[in-house]
Amino acid sequence: MEDRIKGIVIRTVDVGETDRLLTLLTAESGKITAKAKGCRQAKSKLRYATQPMCLGDYIFTQSKGGRIVTACDTVENFESVALSLDRYYVSGVVLEGANFFGRENVADPALFLLTLSTLKKVTYDPSPLSSGAVYLLDLLRISGHEVRTVCSCGEEGEWLDLESSAVCCDKHKTGLVMPVSKRWGEAVEDIRQDYAAVGTATLRELYVTLARCLWHTAGCKLSSVQELCKMWDVLAE
Repeated sequence: MEDRIKGIVIRTVDVGETDRLLTLLTAESGKITAKAKGCRQAKSKLRYATQPMCLGDYIFTQSKGGRIVTACDTVENFESVALSLDRYYVSGVVLEGANFFGRENVADPALFLLTLSTLKKVTYDPSPLSSGAVYLLDLLRISGHEVRTVCSCGEEGEWLDLESSAVCCDKHKTGLVMPVSKRWGEAVEDIRQDYAAVGTATLRELYVTLARCLWHTAGCKLSSVQELCKMWDVLAE
């Protein structure tokens, strides 16, 4: 018996000489795992359908060892991401976040649509770095830790509480905090509407602080953000 489901490849692991283990994010079944046999061979029909970021209608059969990919009708492969360093590294942030927050065999259409729409923005919009930062803000929101940019007393804050994603002023800071610039708070508010208003230095600050919030609030440690920051360092030299 065959099953058909639309999914995004968010992680791959090479197995043996020619096989690949895929992790797909789907709306109906959450995160699922399937093996694609022989897909790494040059003439395999599944060669491109088993690349990270591929969106397709996947057809599976069930074996004792789990799902086996037998065919795929590719919808979008986002291949142009590989032509740009910033798009490539930001897409890595998106896929790693989706892999962490996706739950095995638990439907999550909101995460699926968020991930898909962000990959499209990262691929085609003029500011992929801003799109990735918005994705991190949305991951915090759906995990119940939406960023607040004003202290509970109503004053502008200079510190970010990493365990609540809330900004606090010097008088009310407690627990685990890190300093944030005044422009940081403005960027959180501006970035969805006016990406051009957020400079590179502030974008980097956003990535670092939001990644640390995700680590402390949800246990999500994004190594891809570290790789993105390394790219910034290299380009700045």
